[in-house]
Amino acid sequence: MMVQDIFFDLLKVAIGNLKQLSCNPNDEEWIGVYDLCKKHTLLGIGYAGIQTLPKEQWPPKALVLKWFANAAKIVNKNSQMNILCKQICEKIEKDGFKIMVIKGQGNIPNYSAMNSESIGDFESLGMLRTPGDIDAWLIPIDSKEDYRGNVQTRRNRKEIIVNYSIAEAKKTNESDDLTIRYHHVDMPVSNGCEIEAHFMPMYFNNPFLDKRLQRFFEKYGNVVVEKVDSTIAIPLPSVSFNVIYQLTHIYKHVFEEGVGLRQLLDYYMVINRWHRDCMTSQSENVLTKEKIDYYLNYLGLRRLAGAVMYVLQEVFALPDEMLLCQPEPVAGASLLDYILVSGNFGKYDPKKLRLVNESSLHKFFRKTNHNLSLVRFYPNEAICEPFFRVYHWMWRRFEWWRWER
Repeated sequence: MMVQDIFFDLLKVAIGNLKQLSCNPNDEEWIGVYDLCKKHTLLGIGYAGIQTLPKEQWPPKALVLKWFANAAKIVNKNSQMNILCKQICEKIEKDGFKIMVIKGQGNIPNYSAMNSESIGDFESLGMLRTPGDIDAWLIPIDSKEDYRGNVQTRRNRKEIIVNYSIAEAKKTNESDDLTIRYHHVDMPVSNGCEIEAHFMPMYFNNPFLDKRLQRFFEKYGNVVVEKVDSTIAIPLPSVSFNVIYQLTHIYKHVFEEGVGLRQLLDYYMVINRWHRDCMTSQSENVLTKEKIDYYLNYLGLRRLAGAVMYVLQEVFALPDEMLLCQPEPVAGASLLDYILVSGNFGKYDPKKLRLVNESSLHKFFRKTNHNLSLVRFYPNEAICEPFFRVYHWMWRRFEWWRWER
């Protein structure tokens, strides 16, 4: 049995879709599985799987101890991040913004909803998810409604958030030369953690589909306060919102040369929880399957959704009744192959690793070549991407964000 297959089995065991591995791995195979978990930032989830296995299938004791040490670090980091998230949200709300944490730490409740039981010495599966930076969607509270009832800020949202971030940088003696991207600005690092203040959750390269996407965000961007551990609650978007939003996040990273299995597992948890909400809740915050299906078509996401469904079934054994749409085997196999080769966010992509001191021009053509290779699967985004990249450069160079409304 290939190490990759054992790795997939371990992930299925961790999330409760398999009771034990299909074979008893030897010591060398276990080292290979550990390395794959590390490559895809799934060491904590892998450790959860080990805790569920029958003892005869456990790795060597030395590797278990090493795995436990890494899992403990992940849990400790999550505890710190949860506290930091709460503190940041309280401060930003006090400073005059509506805020919600998107993806990242906001995924923990989805894991815990699936498996709230303790994992060995640890609180829950969610606390074994490897954390990253903090992404927060900020909306200035100073707003009014237009004649259609749509909320519009009296001033440009982007300019308000950028100016706020610059002011915060000055308070902490950080450089106020902040990186400004089309959908977020990097706020000063807090306690060693990067914070991305979003003007919008995500965007498309295709301007027509992007307008539709922003309308979706405005319509369904309701704040839901949820616990990320036993004591701390933070503002999050609804699970139905995340069904669309986190799919667009995966989409963006497909074009940015790197999406990992951690992001796909996050999405599995979103779908699992959304499906259960559909079965048990009548809340208006829960979008029906028909409504989700409508938005997949409306936003041009159906092909990507089919590819992602294929990956979720192959790697995590997503049940048929939870599928958003029919899997796309060709697009899905291509996506899975790239994920397995390149690892988390494309950090292990051999094409990138060979490059030293890459020039901006070379990077432009390399990314263009990568994205044009995706035309057969995702033409709407792939054809527009090189043009948008040029526009984005000009947008930052000439500070057009100061005048956009």
